[in-house]
Amino acid sequence: MDSLHYLQQYHASLEMVPLALRELFNIEFVPCDIYGLKNGLFELILKQESPVDKKQLAAILSHSNGTLYTLKDEHKKIVKKQQDLLRISTRSLSMGNTIENTKKQMNFLTLNMYYLYLDALDNDTLNLQLQSAHALSKILMEMMHTHKELYDDYIGQKHHYILAQPVLSSLFLLGLLKNSKTYIDQDIEAFFLASLLKDVGMSFIPTDKFEKNNLTDSDKKQFLRHPQISLKILSGRTPLRPHHLKIIEHHHAFSDLRSELKPEMQIRLNPSNNVMLGFETLTTIIMDIIAAMLSDRPYRNACTLLESLEFVKKIMFDQFPTEFKLIVQFFKKYYT
Repeated sequence: MDSLHYLQQYHASLEMVPLALRELFNIEFVPCDIYGLKNGLFELILKQESPVDKKQLAAILSHSNGTLYTLKDEHKKIVKKQQDLLRISTRSLSMGNTIENTKKQMNFLTLNMYYLYLDALDNDTLNLQLQSAHALSKILMEMMHTHKELYDDYIGQKHHYILAQPVLSSLFLLGLLKNSKTYIDQDIEAFFLASLLKDVGMSFIPTDKFEKNNLTDSDKKQFLRHPQISLKILSGRTPLRPHHLKIIEHHHAFSDLRSELKPEMQIRLNPSNNVMLGFETLTTIIMDIIAAMLSDRPYRNACTLLESLEFVKKIMFDQFPTEFKLIVQFFKKYYT
C-alpha cells in the first residue's frame, strides 16, 4: 500500500461508523455509500442509490462477513429513511392485514430503539418512539389472541437481546394487565411505555459489555445503575407520570448478585425493599425477568417458558402467591 492510500484508509477509519445489516431492510435504494472490510481495508460494496433486495443483502452479508460501515455524517440518511418507514407503518397500522402490519411495526420500533440508544438525548427519536409505541399498544390491546403469533415471529427476527428484551417484556406486561380486567386502556398504555423505555440507560454502557459472561465489579455497577440513568434521561421528556418513572427507577428492585446464578438470573426477593412495591412494579419486574430468560445470550441459550416460570416461582411465590398464579394463568391462556 502506498503512503497516499494508507492516509486515505486512516482518514476513513476516523470517519466510519458501524452499520447493522438490519438498517438496510425495507429500503429500496441505499441513500449513501456502504463499505465492508476486506483484508483489513475499507472497500466500497454499495454505491449511493444502489437498489437493495433480499439477494443483494445476502450477497452483502457474504462479502462483508456481516460487518458494514458508512460515513458518520451519511449514516443520518439511513436513520431518516428508517424513521420515515416507521412513521408510515404507524399511520397505516390498522389498514389491511393488521397482524402482518403489527409484526412490521414491532421490528421498526426495535430499530428505532437502537437509534435512541445511539443518541438517547435526541428528542425527535424519543418522540417518534413514544408516538409509534402509543399506536402499537392500542392494536395489541385489541388483538390479544394474536400475541403468541407476534411473539413467535419477533423471536425469529433475532434482534439483539438488549433491544428485544424491553419489547418482549412490554408485550407480556400489556397482555397481563389487559387480561386482569383491572385497568383502563389509558393506564395500560402508560405502563407499556414505561416498560418499553425502562432500559434506555443501557445506552451509556459500552456495547462490548453486553457480550460478556464474566463481568468485573465495575461492569456490574454500571449495569445496576442503568435504571437511575434511564430515569435521568426520561425525566421531563415524556408524558409518563411520577408513578411510572418510579417503576422505571425500581425495575431491578429484585436484583442481587449471586455467584450460583447466571448474570441475568442473579435475582432474589428482598422483603425489606419490596413491601412497598405495587402490582404494576412487581409485574414489570417479573415480565422483564421472563423476557430475559426467553432470549438467547452470546454466552447461553434461551430458557423455555416453563423453566422461566419455575424460576419466577422460586423468587416470588412465598410472598406473592396470588400474583404468581395470575401470571401463570395469563401465559397458559395466551402462550401455550
